[in-house]
Amino acid sequence: MVDAKDVMAELCAAAAANADALVARIGDDLSPAGGEEWGVALAGVFDGVARRRLPGPEELAFHRRWGRTLAGRGVLVPGVVHAYHVAGRHAWADLSARARAAGVARELLSRANLCWAWIDALSAAAVQGREDPPSRLTLAARLVEALFTGRAEGEISVEQARRLGFDPEATFQVVCARPAAEPETAEVLDGRLRSLPGVVASAVRPDMAVLVLQRVEVGDAVAALGPAYGPGVGLGLARAGLAGAAESLTDAEAALRLSLARGRPASFEDEWMPIILMLDADRLQLLVTDYVAAPAHLEEAVVMWVYSDFSIPAAARKLHIHPNTLKYRLDRWREVTGRDPRSRTELELTLLHHNLNTVLGRGSEG
Repeated sequence: MVDAKDVMAELCAAAAANADALVARIGDDLSPAGGEEWGVALAGVFDGVARRRLPGPEELAFHRRWGRTLAGRGVLVPGVVHAYHVAGRHAWADLSARARAAGVARELLSRANLCWAWIDALSAAAVQGREDPPSRLTLAARLVEALFTGRAEGEISVEQARRLGFDPEATFQVVCARPAAEPETAEVLDGRLRSLPGVVASAVRPDMAVLVLQRVEVGDAVAALGPAYGPGVGLGLARAGLAGAAESLTDAEAALRLSLARGRPASFEDEWMPIILMLDADRLQLLVTDYVAAPAHLEEAVVMWVYSDFSIPAAARKLHIHPNTLKYRLDRWREVTGRDPRSRTELELTLLHHNLNTVLGRGSEG
C-alpha cells in the first residue's frame, strides 16, 4: 500500500520544481510586490509542508532582505502582506489540485495550518525587514511615496529628506521617466545618479522612475538616465520646500504625458500651455467645436505671427518665407475663416485650436 506521506513528499517536490512557473502565472496578482524571489519563497513553503517543518533562520533572513527590497521600491506594508497572502492562496490551490489528483487530499488537509504558518512567518519577516535601519534606497522610496500621498511636510518626511542630504526648505525639482522596456532596479538607477553633483534621491515604481533633485542641473540628471528611459521624460518646475517638491512631482507627471505623446522629453517650465491643455483637452475641445479651420499653412502663419510678438518680419524669418508671403497668408486666413486677427478673442480661439491639435496629434485641414 502506498504511504500517503511519501506521496505528499513527491507532490510537494513537484510543486517546488514548478514554483517559478507558478510565479510567472500569478505575477500580476502579486503586483506591486512581484519579483523572481517568489519562486524561492514558494519552493520553501512546499518543502516545509512536505517535511512538516517551520521556516529556518536563513529563510527568515531571506525574507527580511526581500522586505527591505520591496520597501526600496516604494511598496507599503499592506501591499507586502497582501502579496504574501495571495502567494499563499495560489500555493495552497496548487497543492490541493495535486493532492486530489493523487488521492491524498486528506493528508494535505492535515497540513493546512502548517502551510499558513509559513505564510504568516514569512510575511512577518518581510515586514520586520522594513523596520531594520533603512538604507538610502529605502529612505528615497519612502520620501517619494510621501510626495505622492500628500505627506511631504510631515515630520517623518522632513527627517527622511534630511537623512538623504536635502535641505527641506530649499528648492526641489522632480523628474518622472517611463522606462522604454523592462524597468531597471532601484540599485542600478541609483548607481548611475550618485555621481551627479548635488543631492539626488530616486525610486523605481511599477510605471515610472522618479528623481528628486536639489542643486542638480536637470539636464545632467536626464542625461544620466540614459537610453533605458527613451523619450518618456517629464521635468517638473523647480519649487521651494517639500510641499514644492510634491507640486513639482505633479508637474513632472503631467509633463511625462506630453513627452510620451510627442516622443521627446517635456519640461513644464517650457511647455506649460500644451501640458495644461492635454490635461483638460476633452473639456476645452467644446470651445472649438464650431471652429472654422483654415488650411494648416495659414493657421501656422497666424500662430507664428502671434508668437513673434506680432512682428511680420520676425515671423517670416522663423517660417523661412518672405514678409509679403506672410502678409498674404494672414489676409487669406481672414478671408477663409471670417476671423479678425486684431481681435483678442479670435486669436485666443485660433491658438487654442492649434495647440489642441498639436497636443492631440491632429493636423489642421488642408
